[in-house]
Amino acid sequence: MKIVHASPLLAYQGHFAHEAWTKSVAMAEAGVTVTILGFPETLPELPEHPRVRYASVQDGWSAAKKARIQAMRQTWGNWWLFLVEIWWVQWHALRRAARERADVVYFSETEPWLLIPALLAAKLLGRRTPVVGFIPYTFFHSESAKRYKQSLNTTTLVRGRINYWAARWLPLGMDIVCDGEPARHYLFRYRMDRTHVIHEGFEKPTRIWTRAEARACLGLPAGRRIALLFGVASFAKGSDLLMQAIATLPAEFDICLVGKVGGEHQSDWGADRYRSTAWETHLHVVSRFVTEEEKGLYFSACDAVVVPYRYGFMMTSGQVRNAVTYGKALIACDQFEIGRYTREFGLGLLFEPEDVAALRQALISFAGRPDAWFDEVAARCRALAEEESMLNMGRRYRELFEAVIAKTLGLNFGGTTSVSSENWEEREERTGQLVLRSEALLRRVASPSLQQAKRMRNDSQTRPSAGDNYER
Repeated sequence: MKIVHASPLLAYQGHFAHEAWTKSVAMAEAGVTVTILGFPETLPELPEHPRVRYASVQDGWSAAKKARIQAMRQTWGNWWLFLVEIWWVQWHALRRAARERADVVYFSETEPWLLIPALLAAKLLGRRTPVVGFIPYTFFHSESAKRYKQSLNTTTLVRGRINYWAARWLPLGMDIVCDGEPARHYLFRYRMDRTHVIHEGFEKPTRIWTRAEARACLGLPAGRRIALLFGVASFAKGSDLLMQAIATLPAEFDICLVGKVGGEHQSDWGADRYRSTAWETHLHVVSRFVTEEEKGLYFSACDAVVVPYRYGFMMTSGQVRNAVTYGKALIACDQFEIGRYTREFGLGLLFEPEDVAALRQALISFAGRPDAWFDEVAARCRALAEEESMLNMGRRYRELFEAVIAKTLGLNFGGTTSVSSENWEEREERTGQLVLRSEALLRRVASPSLQQAKRMRNDSQTRPSAGDNYER
């Protein structure tokens, strides 16, 4: 089986290139041949894999054309990135898949309002390769959109609302993957037959430093508790709530604030207010994107990861996954998948979203916990990372791809269009007995596993509001 894995935001700074590669490798380890497609000419330095290769939209362009496009990118800025480039990568992926007779096109950063026209155009041109897309965010939960108005520009808010509307139409022409049941129910409750839950896997890092080694490398104090807030500084992710929470606390622990500021993000972390106070020397601020090695050092150095997101964040969160990967406790907002993971697996401390007083109490509790408690959390993190590893995620994706191909090959139900007669025999030979397995596979991937269902049921019994969150 071979797929085209389109990542429209590879040119954007941050984690996109790394996540596209690690997810592709997970699929490759499950037996899938993957072509990653993006706009940049090359990917950053990443390990090689025999089943994974990179292709650029710019392949075959002349030097003059590349220069013209680069000039446009610099002139248009984010307009180019979030409009032209996303569209270009999505359309090129559909064309490339048809040309190379790929079995599936997979989009890792689905932008619904731009993808729907591309799907319609591809269908009109007879390009009928099955399409699967991952929803990496929920395009502003209706409740949280009200809060974000004060921190986001009008263009971003409009983009969010258009995507929210457009996303609901995607299952008419493709299969959708969500990171958890809350997002699936919120966006796609009317088309559950073509929406699936595959949790993002926990990555096995290439290196884990001891806490002492990491702190020595970063110049952090060796004998104090350290909490880490990692990621871009944004209103939605609640960095200001953490700064408010420590206002009345003694500086009995250190905090690392690591991530990009400025541009579409907050102008700073808000730590300046603590100059000339006891906290001044205990707040360690890094206001930029960091390398993968630096990320590993900060997660290895800390004792706990703070996840103070405002209400409306339905996904698992990359910082939750990083914390589990490095065996660190969580100080997390109790909402949706973040709350479920933390409570169910005993990963740390929870507080009500946007409740500064509750966050403050969680920080006090964190500072007073003994080493044995952190060791117990680390052990539970290791067990969870093994259970929901990248390899297991890759296998689930392969099962989904097999089911989608089989449905496309012969069953033609649920709005899926059959493949053209020209390549019927070739596809039938490649997929073997998939038609016979399709219904069982679709039932398996279309809903959570029995274990996941039990977890969700238990969660709703112990915390009724968590179930209500699906409908808010």
